Amino acid sequence: MTITVTSEGSQEVSPNSTKEEDLSPLQIKDETESVISVKNETFEIKKESILMMRQESVDEIKSAKYEYEDVRAEDFKFNLEIERTMETQGFLIQGNKSEKMNQYLQQVQKEYLRGVLSKMLDFLLNSMGKYSQEEVQKKRSLFEHNPILVQIYDKLVIKYFSAKRGREDIVRYILRKAFKISRDRVIQWRHMNERSAGAFLCTKYFKKDIEKLQKDGKQFKGEDDILEFFMPYGAKSRNKTMNTEFIADLFKSQDFCEDYKHFLTKFDDCLEEDNRCKKNKLIEFIINCINFKCLHKITNYPRFPWLELWSSEAKSLAKLLLEDQQLVRTYKRQKK
Repeated sequence: MTITVTSEGSQEVSPNSTKEEDLSPLQIKDETESVISVKNETFEIKKESILMMRQESVDEIKSAKYEYEDVRAEDFKFNLEIERTMETQGFLIQGNKSEKMNQYLQQVQKEYLRGVLSKMLDFLLNSMGKYSQEEVQKKRSLFEHNPILVQIYDKLVIKYFSAKRGREDIVRYILRKAFKISRDRVIQWRHMNERSAGAFLCTKYFKKDIEKLQKDGKQFKGEDDILEFFMPYGAKSRNKTMNTEFIADLFKSQDFCEDYKHFLTKFDDCLEEDNRCKKNKLIEFIINCINFKCLHKITNYPRFPWLELWSSEAKSLAKLLLEDQQLVRTYKRQKK
């Protein structure tokens, strides 16, 4: 029997209802089993729902992974399906996904973006200076499905069309690398620090000049004085820049020429490795520009990788410097 209070405050008795204490043990058992059955069904439904959600997450991760691997396997072909995992604005993941899954997909996107930028740069480095501006612009269509990639491509094209590397720039680069490789050998063989190794090379290459200067009354207090006097760009340098006189004096030294011959055996690999490092650093810089929405900074980046045209000229010129002493004195040319 159940007592119900009405809205007027009176009480009504439901004769068909049964008090809990009036239930027989058998009825109590039946009702208890019924409740347990309902709870079990609810638990199974929730369990099945959870398993389905987990499976969907696993499937989505696998799908993203397979899409990523497919794109990596393609040769400069951009699959529009991957665009679903790369949001146009900042390439950020959105939606109700777990933190771990977001981190995974973000890493997939970053690796995919590195691959796209690497291929973009490879094309530009191998084609700029060889193809016409119209031919280079035709490749722009490969990126038109994504406005951010189009902006990046345009900025890189503008940068390389405006960049110049004249013979003077290339010669300076060659000699800086020649000094570095020779200095590294001295550091390794003689267990010197970088500055001492540089002074050792100056003493070795400019030995006759040092003797003549000392006869004329010039005093060098130590290795620092020698280094600062003979190496360019210092406040006390004899040559304020790496000019033709400095370069001609270097190639007068038989010791320098011997070290330079060894340098030539390493230069091609050194140049290619240097360009790889520059390219990778530029890619990371571009990714940061995307993340912080400052693509305009790309054209101001100071250390762009060299075009293949510049690298080829550097390899040829490095050999000619040793073979043609007249070229050393006339290496300045109009930039092209």
